[in-house]
Amino acid sequence: MKIGSLEIYSNGNLACKFYSDSGIIDLPKQSSCGVYLSSSQSIPASTWTKIQYDTEDYDVQNEFDNQTNYRFTVTKSGKYLITGSCQLTGFSDGKVFQLSIYKNGTEYKRGLKLHSGVAYGVGASFSAVIKCDSGDYIEIFVYHTDTVSRSLSSGRTLCNLSIIKLG
Repeated sequence: MKIGSLEIYSNGNLACKFYSDSGIIDLPKQSSCGVYLSSSQSIPASTWTKIQYDTEDYDVQNEFDNQTNYRFTVTKSGKYLITGSCQLTGFSDGKVFQLSIYKNGTEYKRGLKLHSGVAYGVGASFSAVIKCDSGDYIEIFVYHTDTVSRSLSSGRTLCNLSIIKLG
């Protein structure tokens, strides 16, 4: 038997679509979000500070809180891909800039950038696949060793976070 596609509905909504000719599976309700910082955020020197992603491009299952806690709370257990990047402005030569993924308030994975050269903005990116249970939450923190507060650059391309449930 050969079929072009198979659709599965739940409560009248498309839950899953299989394309037999290409092997592609659509999961239109799969947990995912894309958020970013819409205005610069000041980061004090030598202090781990949570990034306050305040603007959503999308949030399929309404799992990202962009108003109070600035975190993603898992509704279904599974493995999640977490990626993002940020830029810190006016950074001094020889200083360290770090981004960390936190799970349930504890550091899970850290990225590091040592800045060398002329004082300028410095960027860093991060990615991880993390096994999460329902109710776990993900936050992103930043840290730098400059002598004064520095600002995270704002905008979709300069300070962003994407999370998607893989399975």
